[in-house]
Amino acid sequence: MELTQRIKQRLREVEDWNVVRDELETEAASHADKSEQSRALYDLARACESVFLDKAHAMTCYQQAFKCDQSNLTALRHAREIYQEMAHLEMVARLMGLELARNTDASIQPSLSYDFGMAMLNQRKIDEAKSHLEAAQSLEPSNERYSDRFQEVLYDRGKWQLGLENVMVQLRALTGSDDPLGSDVVKRGHPLSALFLRAARILQQESPDDPKLLPCLFKSLDADPSNDEAGYLAETILGNGGHLQHVQKLQDRRIANTDAPEAKLALMLAAANVWHVRLNKPEMADYFYHQALDLAFNEAIVDVGWGSDWFLAAYRRLAQGADESGNADSLVPLAERGMSMLGEVDCSILALSAGELAWKKFKDVDTARRFFSRAAKLAPDHPQVVAFRRAEGLDDEAKTTKLPAMAPEAEVLTRELPVADDDDAVDVRVDETPRRSTFVDPASAAEPEPTRTPEVDAEPEASPEPEPEPEPEPEPEPELDVEVE
Repeated sequence: MELTQRIKQRLREVEDWNVVRDELETEAASHADKSEQSRALYDLARACESVFLDKAHAMTCYQQAFKCDQSNLTALRHAREIYQEMAHLEMVARLMGLELARNTDASIQPSLSYDFGMAMLNQRKIDEAKSHLEAAQSLEPSNERYSDRFQEVLYDRGKWQLGLENVMVQLRALTGSDDPLGSDVVKRGHPLSALFLRAARILQQESPDDPKLLPCLFKSLDADPSNDEAGYLAETILGNGGHLQHVQKLQDRRIANTDAPEAKLALMLAAANVWHVRLNKPEMADYFYHQALDLAFNEAIVDVGWGSDWFLAAYRRLAQGADESGNADSLVPLAERGMSMLGEVDCSILALSAGELAWKKFKDVDTARRFFSRAAKLAPDHPQVVAFRRAEGLDDEAKTTKLPAMAPEAEVLTRELPVADDDDAVDVRVDETPRRSTFVDPASAAEPEPTRTPEVDAEPEASPEPEPEPEPEPEPEPELDVEVE
């Protein structure tokens, strides 16, 4: 928390956020004691993930933290989780091996066994996975997720077609249809979702080219949109095949089939992370970040498992990419809604991005003045505030105060943009009808620009044809820069 506060202080003083990150990295590396250096690098890595939305730099810091102190298994674990998000499963298994060999904490042994089993299972190494999944399930028999995964590997591999048919018999009984893959199972719940995933798992292991594999995963997600394992498998298969439009289609459908705002927001942020970290499509990440901000500010919810500060970097991304996104017009009212629910510190940082957007892109001096007036309360010396005052001749009007002599405007802004107390700023639901969304879906725009989101159909197809667009260039295989003692 202390580091986050320091970061937010510096973000109110400098224009380039990378400067803040680099300063903290230099500071962390300056510790003479290796264990202190490891802790500082770990804390910075967490901030890179939650405040800066920079997983690549977080990965570097986690690895450096573990290299400084190889007892810092928490850093190793978070590095492994990023590799999992990237779908670099070989690296996941490699780091899992280090964790299992060095772990002395019995309380996390079930999760370690489960994670290692899943790393093997997702690489189609079911025989190696089975013992680890069994260990996890036996240590925590009440854990539904552990039990589901263990059930998926209990079929006889020598008679896998019979195992698949047994699952299909159960699906016919539950759906009341001779063709479970053609039945409507939307929001039918976890038991049905787990059975479809069990069928998909058999096909993934034994016949990965079977045309029924993806439909089984789609039905699993229709029945329970929160089934993250089915989502991970489907997104990975589609992404590896270059069917990126179908990845978006699947994510949009999961979000649409989710009712609770908190769960919907978590899915939006997860989708943005997939495009950002795994698929290397920042414009698509921004598509989901925009929806996430719109929902978060409408419902006054922020922390749904992705931290409580993600919205700052997410809005900054959108503001900086406003020329390409096609949604620039909605960003100013989006910031206004956000500032009505945030504490003063977060308001000032958000106002800096919104003020720059209003001033430089829209040439709207009055709107920019309102935002910069709010920002100047806690960021009077920020380069954008100073530049705006000078450009608009406001320094001549207010030489005796750091605020740009805009008390009347500031009072108007305070009425227009009410601010919550910092203690109650986030995770507070508002009891009112959400205002109309300002988000512009690229698929519904009258004249979509080339960089906007491709149009998609309502439901994922069973066997999508390859997209006409070229596949994204693969990243070089990452290496773990750690010498293990």
